[in-house]
Amino acid sequence: MHRFFVPKERILDNSISFNEAQLHQIKNVLRLKSGEILEIFDNNLGVYLARIYYESKGVKAEIMSRHSVQTQKFDINVFQSIIKMGKMELVVDKLTEIGINSFTPIITSRTQGKDIKAFTQKRLDRLQKICIESAEQSGKVLVPKIRSIMKFKDLLNAHPSQCMCLFYEKNEGTVSLQDINFKENSEISVIIGPVGGFSEEEISLAKNRQARSVHLGSSIFKADTASIISVSLIRYFAKEIFNSN
Repeated sequence: MHRFFVPKERILDNSISFNEAQLHQIKNVLRLKSGEILEIFDNNLGVYLARIYYESKGVKAEIMSRHSVQTQKFDINVFQSIIKMGKMELVVDKLTEIGINSFTPIITSRTQGKDIKAFTQKRLDRLQKICIESAEQSGKVLVPKIRSIMKFKDLLNAHPSQCMCLFYEKNEGTVSLQDINFKENSEISVIIGPVGGFSEEEISLAKNRQARSVHLGSSIFKADTASIISVSLIRYFAKEIFNSN
């Protein structure tokens, strides 16, 4: 069954309307016929089964059934130092499949200037589109929000959370994810550095803001790999804790 993300404001009473890109996909790419069933999700934990029908002004869908899915037990917000766009796209795609709430590109002292310059609003819009496509394909009902670029220092001041994890390649002074007591209904911030890692000053500043310096074992991972592994492990360890309570 084909899945489409439709914002809540485009779902009125028992009818669903589509944007231009979705209309093109339904009519010209998938070549769906009147009467075919779609699954719609609205990013507000609502899931709908809807039957499409053609009208003079385009295509709409009539809601047949609707239900809400259970929310996840904690929020994960990822703050990733800007890296090459191709790798950022891969990271966002995979993190959507795993399940996160938001993704914020950040600028650290070692972020490459050329990568910052290339990271335009158009690139942010591209990442948001990838999130939607990945959620549609992977069966997720939550589309991560791509947020505007932030500086590292602003991040620490603007986004306090119950659990702020800064991933650092050095084991000294760091803890394992297994040592962190994740709590239900909490917010977890995952902070990933650039290719050259965080500076000592940034590590110190983060610790002063009660961030936990976390390692991923003895291996040193690339920035894009670190994001995917860290969120995967958080989901695994948090699930183990919640299921044991």
